[in-house]
Amino acid sequence: MIRIRNKEMVLIVLFLIGIVLGTVIAILFASISAFEMKIYHPEIENELQAMTDVWGLFFYIVQSRFWELTACILLSMTVIAYPVFCILSGYSGFCMSCMIVIATMTYGIKGILAFLAVILPHYLFYGIGVVLLMLQSCQRQQLPLRYAVQSYMIIIGIFLIGMLSEAWCNPWLLQLMYKQL
Repeated sequence: MIRIRNKEMVLIVLFLIGIVLGTVIAILFASISAFEMKIYHPEIENELQAMTDVWGLFFYIVQSRFWELTACILLSMTVIAYPVFCILSGYSGFCMSCMIVIATMTYGIKGILAFLAVILPHYLFYGIGVVLLMLQSCQRQQLPLRYAVQSYMIIIGIFLIGMLSEAWCNPWLLQLMYKQL
């Protein structure tokens, strides 16, 4: 079982602070169009219905996520990993709460289901991968090289599963969401 230490606790607290700040900001400035989420707009439904090239979508996702994954892995090996992951932790909480608030204000209680359709299941895998990278960066001095390489291979595998689910499962869930809303 993973024992939560002070560094991990700071990441959790920053994530929770991001959630609170994101909720407050989204509620206060909900009328400003900068906070409107394009994914909740009806024109996305037409794009989803017209999509037939799932493999093309998958390779597009791999291409776009490759640089994000590479940057996170390389970052986790540096001395600035922890401060940057602290910022990312707070920013992730902020963005997540903004999306939930805007979806709820747009669609009511169904907005929570809309939010889940947007992020599931791929963000579960991405989130697990990023959390593992954060934990590994917090303990990087204590890890033998062989263990670190194995950990990175597992993290890359988790991200690949996330990319597959983003290309195949997420469009189906979004189409289902638009039928329900």
